[in-house]
Amino acid sequence: MEQLALHGLRKRVLHLLSTLSAKFGVIQDGYALIDLPLSHQEIANMLGASREAVSVVMSELAKGGVVKTSHLSVQLAATILEENIPRNSTH
Repeated sequence: MEQLALHGLRKRVLHLLSTLSAKFGVIQDGYALIDLPLSHQEIANMLGASREAVSVVMSELAKGGVVKTSHLSVQLAATILEENIPRNSTH
C-alpha cells in the first residue's frame, strides 16, 4: 500500500507489475509473463489512475524494453522483477 500511495505512476505501475509477476509470473526468455489477462484499464483501476495515464507509462516502459505487451498480456523484464521484489518477501 505504501508503494501505491507515495510514488509516481511509473513507480506504482512497476511495483504492481512486479507484485503480479512474483505471484502469477512464468519466466520466459528473460521476461516474466503475468499469467492473467490484464488490460491497461484493469491496471488503471488497480492503481486508481486513468487508463490514458497508464497507457502512456506502459508505452514508455515498452520503448525501454522493460515490458512487452500484447492483447491482454503483459511481460515484465526479469531484472526489473528482481529489483522490485525482495527475495524474502512474503507479500
